[in-house]
Amino acid sequence: MGWENLLGSVKSAKKVITETEVAAAAVVVIVVVVVVVVVLVVVVVVVVVVVVVVVVVVVVVVVVVVVAVVVVVVVVVVVVVVVVVVVVVVVIVNVVSNSSSSSSSSKNS
Repeated sequence: MGWENLLGSVKSAKKVITETEVAAAAVVVIVVVVVVVVVLVVVVVVVVVVVVVVVVVVVVVVVVVVVAVVVVVVVVVVVVVVVVVVVVVVVIVNVVSNSSSSSSSSKNS
């Protein structure tokens, strides 16, 4: 009788060990799945942040280029207008001085 009790105890102990191993394996699987999910989420977040940063940098570069082009165009237009005004003023002054000098020379004669 003693051996049968001992054998039953060993079988039940083996069953408990097996259930413990299964539970431990389940916990390990759950931990691995959670770690994989967390790593994937972190990777997705990092990729999204990198994409957003790249888009922001591209937008800033485009805005800077557009502003630079507008500034260059405005400066060129202002320079052209100033040159035209100076040329017109010089021509008008020459015409006025020529006409006044010719009228004064005609009065002198």
